[in-house]
Amino acid sequence: MIASRELGVSTLLGTLALGMILVATACSGGGVSLNNNQNQNLVAGVANTTPVVAPNGAQAVRVDFTLNGPPNAAFVLLFKFFDDPMVQPGSFSGMIAGQADALVMTEVNQAFADMFNPPLTLFSDSVLPANGSLTGTYFWNAGADLGFVPSNICVVVDVESPDGGITSEVDGVTCGILVEASVLPMGSTGDNIGPIIPGMMTQGSTGHSANVVFGSDGSDRILIAGGETQEVGMQNFIAVDSVNRFNFDIAAGTHSLVTAASGGNARSGHASAFYYDAASQQVVLITGGQDGDGTPTSTTDSYSSALDTVTAGPNMGMARVNHTACWLADNTILIVGGDGAAGTSAEIYDPNANTFMPTTAPLFGRANHTCTLLPDGRALIAGGQSTSTALTPLAAEIFDPVAGTWSSTGTFIDRYDHTATLLVNGVVYLVGGHAVTNDAVLGTAQAYRTFDGDLPGGGTEFPAGFSPTSDFIAEARADHAATRLGSGAILITGGFMAGTPESSSAAAEVFLPNKLTDDVLGFFSAIDVDLVNSRARHTLTTVPSGAAINVGGVNGSIGALTALDSVESYAFSNEAPSATINSAAAVFGNLGDVPVNITVSDADGDCSFVFLQYSTDSGASYNFATLTNYADTVNIAPGSSTLHWNAAADGIQAGAAVTLRLIPVGGVFGAPAMLLTGF
Repeated sequence: MIASRELGVSTLLGTLALGMILVATACSGGGVSLNNNQNQNLVAGVANTTPVVAPNGAQAVRVDFTLNGPPNAAFVLLFKFFDDPMVQPGSFSGMIAGQADALVMTEVNQAFADMFNPPLTLFSDSVLPANGSLTGTYFWNAGADLGFVPSNICVVVDVESPDGGITSEVDGVTCGILVEASVLPMGSTGDNIGPIIPGMMTQGSTGHSANVVFGSDGSDRILIAGGETQEVGMQNFIAVDSVNRFNFDIAAGTHSLVTAASGGNARSGHASAFYYDAASQQVVLITGGQDGDGTPTSTTDSYSSALDTVTAGPNMGMARVNHTACWLADNTILIVGGDGAAGTSAEIYDPNANTFMPTTAPLFGRANHTCTLLPDGRALIAGGQSTSTALTPLAAEIFDPVAGTWSSTGTFIDRYDHTATLLVNGVVYLVGGHAVTNDAVLGTAQAYRTFDGDLPGGGTEFPAGFSPTSDFIAEARADHAATRLGSGAILITGGFMAGTPESSSAAAEVFLPNKLTDDVLGFFSAIDVDLVNSRARHTLTTVPSGAAINVGGVNGSIGALTALDSVESYAFSNEAPSATINSAAAVFGNLGDVPVNITVSDADGDCSFVFLQYSTDSGASYNFATLTNYADTVNIAPGSSTLHWNAAADGIQAGAAVTLRLIPVGGVFGAPAMLLTGF
């Protein structure tokens, strides 16, 4: 069960008038544009804020607002909030520019509409009435936006010109709204998630892989593959050969084992990634690892979400342990590094040929690193331990699948056993881990920007690449887990804490992103609701319904660890985004810049990013589309937008029939959208 959330209002600081406030787009990572507007005398105010609870138990804040200005003046209202418990009136302007768009208010869902009849539709009236005054009420679904972050919140009623430009209008701000601890983790009962080995007393699962898989019934499904289990009362851990698909019912707090397969190689220290089959259904490829005797393997297994079956796949070119596998936007899988001789090599799995092919060698041999697909189609390889020189940090490098080449970022990353998570604005966050140089547990995070952060009016203030400074996380941790939530935040759970010996942690925290143009990319916030079980070497997976699910891991201190078979969930309502391709046609035959008009939908109003692919063989295979500006693919607010495809660069000629495929990504990958078009 999910504990109900208490929402209170402390002393209100009142309505404050603010002038010359920079207004940004609703999504983190958005830019700003200058605009002179005739309606600069519009004034917004917050008359009252009151906590309310919807029939479904969700927490909300009623915001009564006013708007005054010239009769019939055009306007747009945006409702925002920011977290600043120490805010002072003189600092509002800077705080709003820096943090107001970290998360965005959402309009009421049907449950709220049933309670508050009729709900206000904010954007239906775009002009003030003849008397120049408007009053209204907005019900902010605070629980959906704030999740489980306890905060003192300031609410902003923001007035913009209809085209969204900067104006000298005045916004209303009310502070002192106290949101206490909210969504608790909930234990899940049902089948034991630990693999069962006949004839042995075993418990728990750790070091396994976890992948979201989709099904026609719309249930939340996670594929748990491999890993290690433990003999009861013993410290030895045994690699297992299981590939199990579980269904989760977040509302009921239960899960069940639906599909179980075994008989292949036992594996731990392996890697997995998904790709799409010819019908655009997900397939999970499970690669390498070491067997129960500690021998590295080159074997693979494949799980088909459409067939719900597991089959043996082709062998990799090398046996690999502690390597990475990540999906590339041309629908291949990049395999990089691993212990020993495998560390200096990489190979690519091609689903169409069902084979692994070696690619050019990375610049550094490494293991226990991370591989992250960037929105522009390249892959970021960061951190890890050198396979040739101990205690030596390695420079992060980029793999370009089009050119088949590697390049150094020039930034040396002194961490392994860390996590790397891509935000919807194209920023990758490396969090925690052990230091390569001295094995210390790290309390820092490093950010990598895929794109430049541009200033209003031109110029690059924050260049692409790694930020020159590190951010501090709420708790130092290694062997933890992290996942991107549908809201755009990153959830981080568990891990080993510093100590002698290191011990598992029950603490969780979130990273809340700011605008991409901000020097400060966001902030880490501790969560005052711990996991029921402290755990490390577990998995944390966001599922399509929005929940984040912790599975297994180990509990205790190094040298006295116990494998866990428990499941704990953080429940959210952030559903997966969906998308459509509305049209794609060359203008006056110009194949160098083909506008591709898309629509992205998200039930919670969250931002997404997208991958655009094209096929010239009726969908049998897809390639990553060359765009004139990949920054157009990130931080996309729900609604219509346009991508610009350089079809000529991809070899498309006049008269060609092309199938386009658009893949939306929020907390999870959404269902692909397709369009058959001709040139």
